[in-house]
Amino acid sequence: MTEKNNLKVLLVSPSPPPVGGIQSWTINVIDFLNHQNKINYCYVDTTVKYKGILELGLWKRIIAGIRVTIDVIRNIKQTVYLNQPNVIHLTSSASLALFKDYLILRVAKKFNLPVVIHWHFGRISDLATKKNWEWNLISFIIRKSAYSIVIDNHSYKALKDAGFKNVVNIANPVSKELAKIASLNRTMNGILIKVKLYL
Repeated sequence: MTEKNNLKVLLVSPSPPPVGGIQSWTINVIDFLNHQNKINYCYVDTTVKYKGILELGLWKRIIAGIRVTIDVIRNIKQTVYLNQPNVIHLTSSASLALFKDYLILRVAKKFNLPVVIHWHFGRISDLATKKNWEWNLISFIIRKSAYSIVIDNHSYKALKDAGFKNVVNIANPVSKELAKIASLNRTMNGILIKVKLYL
C-alpha cells in the first residue's frame, strides 16, 4: 500500500526485449518497487522499438533513436503532468543516447525536476582519457544533473578525479532468482565441506 506523502520517482529506462544489462536492471528495480510501500513510481519506457535487434547500421540507429526520443519526450511530459513526480531517475548507456539524455534534462528543467542519471556502461574511464565528444557531453550532463550513479569503481574514480562531486558508485542488484541460486550454492558447498571433513 503506497502513501500519498511518499517520494514519487519517474523511472525512465528501457525494458525487454531485447534483454540486456539495463533491461535486466529495470525488471529487478520495478519488481522491488512493486513490493515496497515507501516509494511511489511511474515509468516511461525508452526501448528502441523502431529497428531490429541486429540492425546496427549508423543511420538506422540514428533514425530509430530520433523516433524513440520524440516518443520518450512526449511520454515524460504526459507522465509528469499526470503523476507530479519529485525526481526523475534516468538510465543511460551513453553514446548516441546522450542526445536524448540532454533533451530529457531540458524537459526536467522546465518542470523544475531534479534528475538522477544512472550510467550503465563501463567506458567512462576510457572516455576520461580520450576527452572526446562523448566525454564532453557526459561531463555536461553530469554537471546539470542532481546526481550521477555509476556501477563500477573505475568509472567512479575517473569522475572523482575529474572533479565531479555529485557521483556515487552503486553496484547492480541481482534478481531474486539469482539470489536464491547463490544461497543454495552456499548451503550445498557448506554441506559438501562438512561431508569431506568427516571422510
